[in-house]
Amino acid sequence: MTLAYLAGAVVQRVDRPSPFCFVLSLRSPGRSHELAIIAARPHVAIGEVAESPRVKGKKPDAETMRWRKLLEGARVVAVEWREDTPRRWYRLRLVRAGEPSAVVATRDGIALLLDVGAAEDSLVSPKIASQLRLALEDDAEELAALATSALERTRKEALEGRRRALVGQVARVVQKLERRIQAVDGDLSRIGEAESLTERGALLSANAHLAKRGARELAVDDWSTGEAVRVTLALDPSKSAREQADALFHRAKRLKRGAAVAMGRRAEAERALAQVRVLVAELLAAPSHDALDVLASRAEKLGIRAPKSSETSRKEATPARVPFHVFRSSARTIYVGKNAKDNDALTTQVARPHDLWLHAKGTTGAHVVVPLEKTEVCPPELLVDAAHLAAHFSSARGEQVVEVSYVPRRYVRKPRGSAVGSVSVEREKVLVLRVEPERLRRLLAAGEGEIVS
Repeated sequence: MTLAYLAGAVVQRVDRPSPFCFVLSLRSPGRSHELAIIAARPHVAIGEVAESPRVKGKKPDAETMRWRKLLEGARVVAVEWREDTPRRWYRLRLVRAGEPSAVVATRDGIALLLDVGAAEDSLVSPKIASQLRLALEDDAEELAALATSALERTRKEALEGRRRALVGQVARVVQKLERRIQAVDGDLSRIGEAESLTERGALLSANAHLAKRGARELAVDDWSTGEAVRVTLALDPSKSAREQADALFHRAKRLKRGAAVAMGRRAEAERALAQVRVLVAELLAAPSHDALDVLASRAEKLGIRAPKSSETSRKEATPARVPFHVFRSSARTIYVGKNAKDNDALTTQVARPHDLWLHAKGTTGAHVVVPLEKTEVCPPELLVDAAHLAAHFSSARGEQVVEVSYVPRRYVRKPRGSAVGSVSVEREKVLVLRVEPERLRRLLAAGEGEIVS
């Protein structure tokens, strides 16, 4: 048995799922632990229960509250054990506010010793252990069965709680994608107007010479069916018939062009929806925390953020406010500051020295950061996408040509006493960006963790 890695961990919570079993929630740097301590003749056991279970049960009794008062906040000094029979025991040495204590499990019970040095003999003395033990049943076989049941229940509750949280996150993405497909279908339903606009434009173009200046309508014969059908075309008296025919052709062309884009968006959303539905099915069938870890990693790659595990402290459980919006360019991430104060936080606290920093030159606007690996050169398409976001989230929004500064974050400084959101930039390069509306729409649609295949 090796639990030496627990040395230095801090006790955050004490639970008592049954009289013979205690579960300690501990936290060491970078990891949380659930440690179960069981004492039931002839069995004694101590070990991690699951990755991050939360023990649920009745209202804590007085004995559990006493343990919480004495142990929560204590730091583990060492974990010791002895295997020689009949004196097998486990001891968890702790220090809280400078006072030593120990949790000891023997076949006679679980004891909390407040003076470890003076109570050494109790580890091998059944009489003293009996005096210190907590309330236990007498039937050893029943205790062993209950211990197994309690631990299994704890594991199952932890697994199900984590599964529900993940499925909930993924289900919200499923709903979002379904709504997107419905919106695209609504756009496609209007594309049928293109043929009607083309036909009206052709009629008006062929009969433009018949339209009088300032006329509000024009009656012409439509021979498209092989027979003359009298049709009345509405006119704008402020424009010539030729201009109106050209406008109809232009609108029809835009609708047809939009049809291809909309079909692409629909196909993209359907692919993403299929991936997410498969993920939901696999989450529901996942048999273990390890399997959920793999699926949570897949969800992250799809842009779905896995929820925090239930073992985090209350302070950690309240998500910190993120100072940036997240957008995606293909499989890459782009961060955009939310406001002037958040620009400072993004640039000085979030961005790494080798990340790429962008800002619309000569204007007020968001700081934009592209996370890069060390020595990595930003791909041209990613650079252009980030520049579009920098232009859009600035006072230059709506202009067709925008100059965008870009430079590694290491060359951006926050001068002492400068205004909120104001920085000093060295060695900047400037990209003269011709804004592509379709590219910008794609980027905005892929904002805040949405899926881009």
